[in-house]
Amino acid sequence: SDTNNHRVRKVSPAGEALLAFNLPQAPPGAEDDDDVEDDDDPPGLGKPVGIALDLAGNIYVADPKGSRALKFDPAGRLLLAIQIEEIREGELRRGKPEGIAVAPSGDCILVSDRKLSAVFKFDRFGNRNLRFGRRGAIKDNKPLPAEIVFHKPGGMALDGEGNLLVADRNNNRIQKFGMPTGRPALVVPAPRAEE
Repeated sequence: SDTNNHRVRKVSPAGEALLAFNLPQAPPGAEDDDDVEDDDDPPGLGKPVGIALDLAGNIYVADPKGSRALKFDPAGRLLLAIQIEEIREGELRRGKPEGIAVAPSGDCILVSDRKLSAVFKFDRFGNRNLRFGRRGAIKDNKPLPAEIVFHKPGGMALDGEGNLLVADRNNNRIQKFGMPTGRPALVVPAPRAEE
C-alpha cells in the first residue's frame, strides 16, 4: 500500500511494476480533524494502510481516511466497500481502520480500528457479525484485564492455523486470538431417523 500517494501497487519479485490503482473518493464526512493532511494532498482520496490477499487474488485494503475497508478484484476494480463506524452513546463514530486480514477463502474479513480500539469481523458480503475489544492498557508485570483490550490496534494477520495476530501498538505487544475463519472447523452430519 502506497499510503501518501493514495494507491495500491503490485510489483514482481524483480521489482517490475505490474499494477497500480488509486483508492476511490472517501465518502462525505469520513475525514475528521485527527488526520494530518499534506498541502499537496488531494482532498477526498482514500489512503491505503493495511493490505491483504485471498487465494483468488482479491485485494483487501484498510483505508483510515475513508473510515472503510475495501475489496478489489485482482485487476484493481472495486468490489466491496465496508464502512467502519458504530453508534456509541447516541452518536455516530467513524473509525480509522489500519489493519486488515482475510481468510484464504474470502469468507471472513477482519479489520482492526485504532480510533475505536476494536477488531471487527465481516462475512464476504460485508455484514458485520462480531466486534471485540475496548480501549484499555496492558501493563507489564500486572494481571491481564478481564476483558479484551487494545490501545490503537494496527497490523493484523491470520496464521496457518486460523489464529488472528493483532499488533497492539500502544500496549507494545502482539495479541493472538483463536478466530473463526468463516468456515466450520468440523461438520458432523445429523443422525438419520431410523426407518
